[in-house]
Amino acid sequence: MKSLARQLSPHFHYAWIVAAVTFLMLLSAAGIRSTPSVLIVPLEQSFGWERGTISLAMGINITLYGLIGPFAVALMQQIGIRRTVLSALALLSLSVAASSFMMAPWQLILSCSKLGSESKLGSDRTAANPAIDFAGNGCEDG
Repeated sequence: MKSLARQLSPHFHYAWIVAAVTFLMLLSAAGIRSTPSVLIVPLEQSFGWERGTISLAMGINITLYGLIGPFAVALMQQIGIRRTVLSALALLSLSVAASSFMMAPWQLILSCSKLGSESKLGSDRTAANPAIDFAGNGCEDG
């Protein structure tokens, strides 16, 4: 069975597919991480939660997003980039799905804290570094 790269080689260079997938993962991880800020007013109106509680959840999200970086790199070195990114994206998907069942403010805080750490794990290597790797190595033939 031919690999995808060989099947597409007459039409596309495989690096373009890597670039497109990297872009889509960056876009989705950034969108998921920033979604709670758009939902402040709807969460206030729907659940009657205070703006401070919602802002606390977003603050924890941003704090964890910044603090998880060194640990994400260490995890990538221990178990590999592919496993780290795939597990982070799977956890991110589960967290997003679970957030649709939240009914209490503590669930929002838990969901946002998980989203912050998982989107950092997933988007760090998924978005920025592969784009740099692609720019440096992805365009080389051979």
